[in-house]
Amino acid sequence: MKTGEKISVIVPVYQVEAYLPCCLDSILAQTYSNLEIILVDDGSQDRSAEICEMYAKKDSRIKVIHQRNQGVSAARNAGLAIATGEWVGFVDGDDWINPEMYEYLLNLAVMYQSNLVQCGIYYEEGGTQEILYTPDEIQQIDLRENPSVDVFRRYFANSSCCKLFRRKRITGLFFNLNFPIGEDVLFSLSALSLCGSTVFGNQVYYHYRQNANSAVHTIIDAGRLDSARQMFLYAEEKFNRCGIIAGFCRNNRLRNNLDICSKIICNHIEETHSSLIKEIRQEMRTLCCNCFAETNFSGKEQLKSFLIGYFWMGYRWGLPKWKKLHRCRSANG
Repeated sequence: MKTGEKISVIVPVYQVEAYLPCCLDSILAQTYSNLEIILVDDGSQDRSAEICEMYAKKDSRIKVIHQRNQGVSAARNAGLAIATGEWVGFVDGDDWINPEMYEYLLNLAVMYQSNLVQCGIYYEEGGTQEILYTPDEIQQIDLRENPSVDVFRRYFANSSCCKLFRRKRITGLFFNLNFPIGEDVLFSLSALSLCGSTVFGNQVYYHYRQNANSAVHTIIDAGRLDSARQMFLYAEEKFNRCGIIAGFCRNNRLRNNLDICSKIICNHIEETHSSLIKEIRQEMRTLCCNCFAETNFSGKEQLKSFLIGYFWMGYRWGLPKWKKLHRCRSANG
């Protein structure tokens, strides 16, 4: 399929030589062929840059940018700066997509007259696969109406990679370099505020591959650990006039507190993060006192919140044992 509307696909590339051919082959195999494929080599020291150039020689739709290592946000921004398509999508260099993805997303956009559309994600790690952000039926959220908060919280993906954005609606919008973690969801929320609506498709076409070089597996430090939390605090203030987005940010900030506490304990860095722990524990106590109002926490998340807020020593003692038990159950099927 080919129409007059071109899609610019931006691929940040850094140290992914083992995965990059699979990623690029999946983009070239799209049933929608009117693509501009922008590969941004972010200072890779492996063969990634060479692979980019090799593919550019094979297909005239591919453009390659080489820059010094500045991080995934800067790489995406470099791609955005030269994109010429009516639509913009992102694919990470270690992920891959189904052949129908961009045709499906563009059809969704046309059918629902939306400037922002999304499909589901396969989350793949260690031989396991989980489907995320996928409703049983197509759902649309329109900020001008009274949208369903539950639908938005359940299906709006933090990732920009499973989405398609109308470029003229996000002109001037770039990834915020101040947040080493969390910049992806901030970009997506900012785009939603500019586009006014979004559609959640019920098909799963994006394959997110978790590997040892992913950002979540990098060395833990105070700045990175608290980055997503600070981003959500920033976003709550930025979108305070849009209740559904501000509520989404608050809900995710509180859920992110659970992840931060888990990382602090598992990496044995309590002493260097005592002030952060104190701040989070107070927030979780307030959340418990308010009976988890305006959140969609599961029973397990509510229990974790209660333990963090009121019984930190018990949570610290029990978490490693629970994780060990979970690994054993997973290994035994």
